[in-house]
Amino acid sequence: MATGDDGDIYTSDESTCTKRTSGTTVELNELIHGNSTFVSIGDNGTILTSSGGTTWTARTSGTSNKLYGGAYGNSQFVAVGASGTIQSSSNGITWTTNDTGVTTYFYGITYGNSIWVIVGKDGYIYTSSDEETITSRTSGTTQKLRRVFYKE
Repeated sequence: MATGDDGDIYTSDESTCTKRTSGTTVELNELIHGNSTFVSIGDNGTILTSSGGTTWTARTSGTSNKLYGGAYGNSQFVAVGASGTIQSSSNGITWTTNDTGVTTYFYGITYGNSIWVIVGKDGYIYTSSDEETITSRTSGTTQKLRRVFYKE
């Protein structure tokens, strides 16, 4: 499965690639899977969900900010984006805005070892154990950090 510009969503069965109807024309920036649910996030606070990848449903995110990164962990979907946006959901359908007081751009997030790690603009790194309270960490760079992964 792949997402991209103009609301494009594609699925593949290893021999054929099929374009799916997303119901949006905004850029889709991330694709998350967890608890038998696919979640695609993007510009204008766009959040779409699907159980199998063929039919997509728009969800209310509670923000109009761009959502750049997302992850699934600790039975939660978490999306991060512009102006310090952090959205969370236990089911992908109902989303909560988590106000951290941080206004930088968050580009990527991962979960591992009971900790969320968020990266963003100007080399910012934050950690959280609960998706709400975040702690700033020193990265040693002022460059944008776009993606982060946890390796077990």
